[in-house]
Amino acid sequence: MSRTAALRKALGWPQHQLAEWLCVSQPTVSNLENGQAESGPTRRLLDQLAREHGLFDLASDVWPGAPVATGEAVAPPVDPSPAVGGAA
Repeated sequence: MSRTAALRKALGWPQHQLAEWLCVSQPTVSNLENGQAESGPTRRLLDQLAREHGLFDLASDVWPGAPVATGEAVAPPVDPSPAVGGAA
């Protein structure tokens, strides 16, 4: 299952509702769910939607095999815990 489909199903939304939120057509959502690569803007919107709904495991920086646009740098997740053994 694609990340787009997993996110949409986790939200309980039909394709047309996700299409509306992304400002794309329903056939575009269908194409994304069937393997079309996410563009940078679409990927960012899907990440935003996942995070807003607490679905952090569906964000592209943690979703296994999530597409990353060629040449686009992706920052690793930030570890919020304080460094251990640092200088005092």
